[in-house]
Amino acid sequence: MDVFEIEPPHISSSRRFFDARGSRGIYLFVFVLVVLYLICVTYQVGFFFFLVCFGLGVLVTALVSFEAALLFVPLTLTNPYTFEETGTKLHISELVLIILFGVWFLRALPARQKYIFPKEFLQLAALIIVLAILSLLKATYLVAGLQQIVRYVEVLLVFFFIIVNSLQDERRIRQIVLFLIIGGLAASLFGIGQFIASVLETGAKTRIYGWHGGNYGAFIACTLLLSFSFFLYDKDRLYRTWAVITIPCAGVALILSQTRAWIGAFFIAVLFMVFRSRRKLLGRLFLVLGAVLLFIAIVIQTNAFGLIKGDALQNAVDSAFRFGISPGKRLTGDLSLWLRLRVWVHALGMFIGNPIIGIGIGNLRFQDYFTLKMGDPGEGAGYVDNQYLQMFTEVGIVAGIAWIMYTYRALRVGKKALVTSEGTTLFAAAYGLYGSLLVLIIGGFFWVVTVNHETFALLILQIGLLVSISQMPIANPNGHLEKLYGQS
Repeated sequence: MDVFEIEPPHISSSRRFFDARGSRGIYLFVFVLVVLYLICVTYQVGFFFFLVCFGLGVLVTALVSFEAALLFVPLTLTNPYTFEETGTKLHISELVLIILFGVWFLRALPARQKYIFPKEFLQLAALIIVLAILSLLKATYLVAGLQQIVRYVEVLLVFFFIIVNSLQDERRIRQIVLFLIIGGLAASLFGIGQFIASVLETGAKTRIYGWHGGNYGAFIACTLLLSFSFFLYDKDRLYRTWAVITIPCAGVALILSQTRAWIGAFFIAVLFMVFRSRRKLLGRLFLVLGAVLLFIAIVIQTNAFGLIKGDALQNAVDSAFRFGISPGKRLTGDLSLWLRLRVWVHALGMFIGNPIIGIGIGNLRFQDYFTLKMGDPGEGAGYVDNQYLQMFTEVGIVAGIAWIMYTYRALRVGKKALVTSEGTTLFAAAYGLYGSLLVLIIGGFFWVVTVNHETFALLILQIGLLVSISQMPIANPNGHLEKLYGQS
């Protein structure tokens, strides 16, 4: 893989960029801080006071052990929180990334070390950003466009660069993925609790949104795939234990989300895992899937939660998989697909009218899906619900093709990571990350990924980790290390 290298001209390159020694205490500190954060958010206890403490906690952790501070990233991605009290739309995950960016830059200044940025991703990301800036010439809502461009720079360039250059340690990569699983487990339990509370309070049997709105199903599907992968391929008891705990909870939460786009993307990714699995593991994979379905059936038929009637859960399963729905209800249930087709056709017409630079980044928003009236992005108008059509329509044909090439190269790097990690302790991580990447790419045909900070950053985190796995030293069967690049 061609890389773009940056080498500061003046200080010894022998110095290690990060030192993770003595970081167990920091991991515990991170865990306690996040638990306190969840409690304070739930009960709205001293929000501003805690916000300062939380920011200082991230800052101190990053200064002591930068790689340990990266553990805040998967936790905040799986538990976003918008700072509504501050009158802004900044998320807790964005606050963490801002702090990490600043600390990383300060630590990088005095260090002499080569930093890499894979050219195949740098070129496409830069092209998309440049074209997004040009599309502002057509933008009706300039501020919304500028906000999205800032997010592109923040996530596509800076975040990706830091992940590739920071997570080059086998143990740390596994820990980051474990924290993604733990965060996903917390999100699953929150969603299940949300469903129970909704049925008890209102009797409603609607789908749940957890912490992520429409993208909730995406996070849960990724959590399931990571858990499956560690259960099937990892020999570490700790990781397998977390996987076993998470699988049934995430399975229930995914169905309760009732988002057919993400559920479908999940099963397509599972089919990939089946065909890629070694033959002796196929039985285990099907056994796990069967156990999850059995657990869900028991919950539905026996009122295992003990709080709500089984018909509420049965209704969720019917909505998720289109089982047992009368023609009248089916027509109503399929309204979302009909509306999607309408807005897709309308967006396609706008693209044809502005094929070169689009209608303006961040400006494809609908105030009303029925009348197709365009809305102000600042007022929470709806998206076109197709990542690829959104890119083509907002930024033009070249940017749309560049985004498709970006995702294609991500899949290619993922396959390379699978080959590189075969037979090592990183294979489970590579396998789960590649499956999770498939979920977001496939689900992108029915949802927009890049406009949601947590989902966008999760996508880039997955790609960055796969790049790191494909480039780092790997262990051969004799236990020695050999470089993928350089020595052989």
